[in-house]
Amino acid sequence: MKFVNLSAQFAHHPAVETLHKHLEQNQLHVQLTGISGSGIAFVIAGIFEHSGKQQHVFVVPDKEQAAYFYNDLERLLSDSDTDYNLKKVLFYPTSYKRPYEPENTDASYQLSRTEVLKRFMNDDRKTIVVTYPEALAEKVITKRYLAKNLMKLKQGEEVSLDFLVDLLSEFAFEAVDFVAEPGQFAIRGGIVDVFSFSNDHPYRIEFFGDEVESIRTFDPATQLSLQNLQRITLLPNVQDRMIKEERVDFLDYVPANTFFWFDDIELTHKRIEEEFQKAIASFERLEDKEIKPDPVHLFVDGQDFMQQIASVTTVQYNGPDRFNDSLGFAFHQKPQPSFNKNF
Repeated sequence: MKFVNLSAQFAHHPAVETLHKHLEQNQLHVQLTGISGSGIAFVIAGIFEHSGKQQHVFVVPDKEQAAYFYNDLERLLSDSDTDYNLKKVLFYPTSYKRPYEPENTDASYQLSRTEVLKRFMNDDRKTIVVTYPEALAEKVITKRYLAKNLMKLKQGEEVSLDFLVDLLSEFAFEAVDFVAEPGQFAIRGGIVDVFSFSNDHPYRIEFFGDEVESIRTFDPATQLSLQNLQRITLLPNVQDRMIKEERVDFLDYVPANTFFWFDDIELTHKRIEEEFQKAIASFERLEDKEIKPDPVHLFVDGQDFMQQIASVTTVQYNGPDRFNDSLGFAFHQKPQPSFNKNF
C-alpha cells in the first residue's frame, strides 16, 4: 500500500474525524492519549486533509526529531518533490547555532525561517510548519519590516539594472562571481543572478535595456535552468540579529485559527526559558555588549510564551495536561512488537 493511500484512509478513521470535528468547534485545548511511534504523523496528516485553510504548527522536543517528523509528513502528503513555493510542509529551524555568535550562521536555515514568515504574512494556503523549542525562542522582525523589504519583479517590467544592483547592495547582498548561497548576487552583462532568502534556488534575471526580459530559477552547481517564472519576490536576510528594528514573538505571525501541536508543552516551555537564560549569560560575557542588542530584544521569555499559548488552540499528545479545560481524546495505538526473527 502506498503511503499516500494509507494517509487518505487514516483521514477517514472515526477517531480522526471526531477529533477534527472538535477542533472545528473551536475546542481550545485537546489532550491526546494512546498515540504511539509515528502515529501522530498520520493523525495530523489526516486532520490536514480535512481542514479548510487552517495553518498547523507542530512543535517537537528537538531539531533531530523535528527533521524526522518533517520527512514523515513530506512522504505522507507527497510533498518531497514539490516546488518550494507550493510545499504543504515547511521547516522552521533556528538561525544561529549559539547566541551572539553570528559567524555560526546557517544560510539554508535562515532561508527556511524566512519562507515560513513570508507564507504566514501573505498566504492563506494550508500549511504545516514543523519546529522545535529553540527555534521558537528566537524573536522575529515585524510584518511591517518584512513587507518594507520585499522587492517584487515581473517579466516585462521596466526596471533599471543599475537600480536593481544598488538595491541589492543596500539590502546587504554580497557581490560574487558565482552565486552559491542565499544573500549573494552576480552580474554578467545584462544578466543578474540573485540568491534571495525567499526561494531555495537562485534567480537568473535577464535584461533587455531597462526591461526585465526573462526570469528563471537555476541550479547553482550545474548552472542549468530549472523553471521559467513570470514574477518573483526578492528578500534580504531579515534574520540578521544586528538589524535594529522592533522584534516580535513567532506567535504574532501565525493566523488566528492556527492549530498548535505539541509533544510536551511543559518541556517546550522549559527549553525556551533555558534558551533565554543562555542568551543572558552569553550577553554578559560580551566585551562589546553596548553595541549588541540585549537578550530581551532577541529572545522570548518562557513565561511570556506560556501566556500566549494559553489563548490559542493546542493539541498535546505526550506529557502531562497543562490546562484544566483540556478535552481528553483517546487513541488506541500500540508499538510494533519486537519479533527477533521469531515469526
